[in-house]
Amino acid sequence: MKVFGFMVPAKNVVTCYVGSPLKAALDNMVEKKIGAIVVLDNHVDTKPVGLLTKSDFLEAYQRGLSLDKTPVEDIMSKQLFCLSKDMHKDEAAKFFGRNKVHHGIVVNDDGDFMGLISSYDLATDSANQDRAWPWIRSEDGKFHHPFAKSSTVTAPDSPTSVRRDSHAFLDYIDSVRGANFMDD
Repeated sequence: MKVFGFMVPAKNVVTCYVGSPLKAALDNMVEKKIGAIVVLDNHVDTKPVGLLTKSDFLEAYQRGLSLDKTPVEDIMSKQLFCLSKDMHKDEAAKFFGRNKVHHGIVVNDDGDFMGLISSYDLATDSANQDRAWPWIRSEDGKFHHPFAKSSTVTAPDSPTSVRRDSHAFLDYIDSVRGANFMDD
């Protein structure tokens, strides 16, 4: 599976701009229960210039910086760890381990901001992959039945868009779907 199949798309990533006060960024992180905010250039929305994480706020606290007066660029990580949207999930995991980071900015071939990925996203995707058996996932993150023909996919934008063939296992799953022991 490739990174674009499970990354948080740019439109859903919480961002702020250079010059924003730390308090506004911190309030956003707490309200949305997230661990990182992408800092964008004031003039080019598609070009990230920094990443602000919980660790950066710990450092700001330790240094005694004012949340109201200090701009985000004073504490943000300026060294961006960028991943290609076409990078395989396993390569992304190696990338995080090699660079000892938990967040990576996903970019396209032109360096434009496409999304954000975290080590948590990688772990969640791996867990989802294991729970999906006997279904398989394509590179774009969609689930497909291992015995289904490609013509059985009915709605390409739906992750569960495969028509169920008459297969004993799938019939059994359908029969117990409403039982409470199947809920996560």
